[in-house]
Amino acid sequence: MYRCALGAVLVCVMGASPAWGQDAEVSNKVNIKGQEFEIYPPDKLRARGLEVPEIPQDQNAAWVYLDAMNAMVDLPTDLSEAFESALDGTWPEGETGDKLAGWLEQNRASLDLVRRASTMDEYYMPFFRGDTNAMIGMLLPTLTPTRQLSKTLSVDAAYQMSNGDAAAAIENYLTVQRMGNHVGNGKTLIEGLVGIAVGGVAEQGMMRVAQSGEVDSETLQAAVAEMEGLADSFPTFEHMVRAEQQWAESFIDDAFEMPSVFGAISGWGIGGVITQPSPNGWSLLRTRLRRLYLPDRAIKKHFRAHYDALIEATRHEDGSVGMVFDEAKQFGKIPAWDIISRMVVPSLARAYELTLRAESNYVRARMTMAVEAYKSDHGDYPPTLPALVPTYAASVPPDPMTGYDFEYKPAADGASGVDGLHRITRDDETALRQKRRTPAILSPRASKWRRYVQSFCEQHELTDAQRGSADGILRNLEARAGRFEQVHGAKLQKLTDAGKTKELERETDPLAKMFEELRQRLHTIPTAEQRAAAEAKKTKKNNGKKARKLPTTKP
Repeated sequence: MYRCALGAVLVCVMGASPAWGQDAEVSNKVNIKGQEFEIYPPDKLRARGLEVPEIPQDQNAAWVYLDAMNAMVDLPTDLSEAFESALDGTWPEGETGDKLAGWLEQNRASLDLVRRASTMDEYYMPFFRGDTNAMIGMLLPTLTPTRQLSKTLSVDAAYQMSNGDAAAAIENYLTVQRMGNHVGNGKTLIEGLVGIAVGGVAEQGMMRVAQSGEVDSETLQAAVAEMEGLADSFPTFEHMVRAEQQWAESFIDDAFEMPSVFGAISGWGIGGVITQPSPNGWSLLRTRLRRLYLPDRAIKKHFRAHYDALIEATRHEDGSVGMVFDEAKQFGKIPAWDIISRMVVPSLARAYELTLRAESNYVRARMTMAVEAYKSDHGDYPPTLPALVPTYAASVPPDPMTGYDFEYKPAADGASGVDGLHRITRDDETALRQKRRTPAILSPRASKWRRYVQSFCEQHELTDAQRGSADGILRNLEARAGRFEQVHGAKLQKLTDAGKTKELERETDPLAKMFEELRQRLHTIPTAEQRAAAEAKKTKKNNGKKARKLPTTKP
């Protein structure tokens, strides 16, 4: 059974859930896989400062997912090994495969409900009370069934592939991705992490199907287009941090109602079953004294500052993410007297890396499908990823794990496949983090260079071959700039932190010269006709701007 992330920490620190708000009026109850759960009253959540959207039940995908969970027929234990084999893309043969197919048939109604829910716009899964209204005891009983539904859809995808229906298999994986986005944008950190884990099942399966050679270009292009649309709702680290922040502040409110939390003030020990005596003058006085000695407003302020700093430390100036951030440095900014914040602020460094890895794999899956669609039409893999734009992909984003472009290239010596788009695992993370660029120079330089090359290609309407040449020039200068940044990055970071703008400009002058070289080399690529057409469009655009600025004359 899942509980919220910070709640698990506080259980260890404070003991069992307190009997806070135990006399609250009983609200709706929901049956999930034969077990009854009580919905936490939305008005009480809103009173705590948590965001609870008002969605009519018939428009809320969460309730359809709940129906799917309850309609799910449990997997027979003797099919567990076959289930795992199909989950990895290999459909079991013989009688075992027939039995697994029969079990899937029993779950058709459940899977159809998931498909319907995944296409709905609105999603909010209610929270469920534990023994009390305290946030520390909040239950999230839907997460395990959610993961099981995603795996079952993936097993069904393997079954569809075994029957030659690759389009149905891809639709299953897109359903899983949509469900992952729903769950990942929930109101807790743990929902965010489960959401990207569900999405991981989807992108792994889509890469496998795309590389099977059994999917036509049109189907792949349609899947890429949908994935590009779903990217806008992909669970982000910032969303998870803000969700955790709301919970953390609510936990602080609970803590100040629990005398056992502060044993030194109240005289109560920590641990064991914590109970909340009936409110009276003495209990109110104790609460006020706790707020005097450990002011809750100041603690919340430290929480907010800490979470704000974490988010800011992972952002580039252009708003993208992908930096290495020093969580210990941010933690050190919490005052020593604020023992509550220091005890319960969770480490989010791992969650940050997981979100970057998930986003990187999501982009890799999209690019893999686009590359395979290109090969289906042309017989060979594209020479560069920019050659996919605009027919096979709307854009080619940099790798979220590094901030650099993907190190893509078709396999050498006539071998099948491509390099640079493989699905990354935890084993790859250390190497990729080492390639990540330093905050001082990443945004002002890398994003500017990439945007300039993209704009130049569009303005001059370069062919695929010409775009490949432009990409080659960019990569050459990116490599040189990367070596410069690795050597001087620490010094440039210090100048940035100190606000020494003039010294920073002087130290980064070699990068400015590289950019000028980039511009000059790009201008050798277009033909005379392309340059003339680009200049004509530029002149027309400028004349249009001047015309709009002319003052109007009254008659």
